[in-house]
Formats: sequence, structure tokens, C-alpha cells
Amino acid sequence: RLVEWKTRAQGTGIHPYLVVTEGESDAVTLWIHGIPAIATGGADGWREEWYHYLDGFSRVLVVREPDTWQLVLGVGKDCPNAVVVEFPTEAKDPNALFQASGEAFPQRFQALVANSTLKAGEISSQEEAKKREDAKRQEEQAHRASEAAGG
Repeated sequence: RLVEWKTRAQGTGIHPYLVVTEGESDAVTLWIHGIPAIATGGADGWREEWYHYLDGFSRVLVVREPDTWQLVLGVGKDCPNAVVVEFPTEAKDPNALFQASGEAFPQRFQALVANSTLKAGEISSQEEAKKREDAKRQEEQAHRASEAAGG
């Protein structure tokens, strides 16, 4: 189906992209909504030999679930320009986002993609990922404290 989607997209002038997910149900959810995806079978499932599946896609997105950076680290080694799509804790992956959003899923997914700027290759280790996550958590806490103080 990937070759078919790339061919169809290129024929219409659309720049083909691909989403890399951990779970098969996430990939199926995305495909049902017209979003091409492949699943790795788990956070540590990425295999270097799969890189050729990414050939021909102008943009590769990698799903980062709130509890792990493993998939990002794996894909980032072979595809450093893959864009990291971070999911919120309350909807940790595409399937959970669909369950929470229903018909609004495509728009909510696209909003997450639109707000994604981090490249997978920018995160080189689990330690670096943890530091980034800690800084983000501190920023969110400061924002909540500021809102609670009325400002």
C-alpha cells in the first residue's frame, strides 16, 4: 500500500508523507483516515533495514508516546529529519486520540502535526530525552502556577 499511496500522491501533486508508529492499531487507525503509516511492533521495534521503506516520502513523522523516547531514538539514527509528533498524556497515541475525538480525529491529528518541529535526529540519547521532558514539565508547572496566580 505504501507504493500505491506514494504513486497516487505524486500524481496529484501532494507531497507524500509517512507516519511511523509503535502499534499496529495506531497504523490502522491512521490508514482508515487516509493517513499512511507503518507500525514497528513496539517502542523498541524499529529496525535499521526498514529505512528503505521511507524512501520517496518527502516527510516522515514519528509518533512519540508520552512514556518513551525509544521509537524516536531508533528512527532518528536512520532518518534524522523525521519530525517528532508528541502525543498528550490523555491521548497517548493515534488510536487513543481517535477514541477521544471521534469524527474530529483528522483535525486533532493534523493540529499535533502542525505544532511539531522537533527532528528525531536532535535527540541522541535517552538521557537527553529525559532532560528535555523534565524541562517541558517544569515549563508546564510554571505556566499553571502563573495562571493560578491570575497572571
